[in-house]
Amino acid sequence: MFAASFNNRRILKSVATVTIGEQSVEVHALEVDPSGIALIATFNPPVGTEMEVAFALVRAGRPAVALRLRTRVTHAILSRTYNGFRLNCSFIDPDPASLRALQQFMH
Repeated sequence: MFAASFNNRRILKSVATVTIGEQSVEVHALEVDPSGIALIATFNPPVGTEMEVAFALVRAGRPAVALRLRTRVTHAILSRTYNGFRLNCSFIDPDPASLRALQQFMH
């Protein structure tokens, strides 16, 4: 679970796209680890909502890696700091290549 790995996340601070059904919305990706991602959005989906998140892992000296993963909202809270809703999302069955990219991004 994403919350359990709180101390092992890596900061992203990039743009991501969330797709729920046929609707896509741009959000901000804050942090990621191999089990999930934290986002800032202008909308507040209910806990348990499944959505697809497209984002890029970017680190200096390494090529960017674009990922598109299914997620489930595990926690949502209004954040005055970020002027939006902070969404913690767990990845749902990430494919081996995406999981490997996330693990490499962490090191």
